[in-house]
Amino acid sequence: MTGDVHASERVELASQAKVTGNVFYNLLEMAMGAAVNGKLVHRADLGGEPQRAPKSEPQPEPQPEPQPEPQPETQEENALQLAK
Repeated sequence: MTGDVHASERVELASQAKVTGNVFYNLLEMAMGAAVNGKLVHRADLGGEPQRAPKSEPQPEPQPEPQPEPQPETQEENALQLAK
């Protein structure tokens, strides 16, 4: 099936079910092998009213934290590092 599915009660997807679109449901049952290429939107989260799927905001890539340089443990290591 292509297109959004709106159900006021229950959606049951059999093992061969393929949905290309968003599924709005109160109760969802999916057999192993069923596929949804879209968003699953629980109506209770929307107050039970038919609505469009919420748009996803792109998330920024996590930036690695800068690692502090290791500190010399002895005066000799400190002198060697200062000489560099």
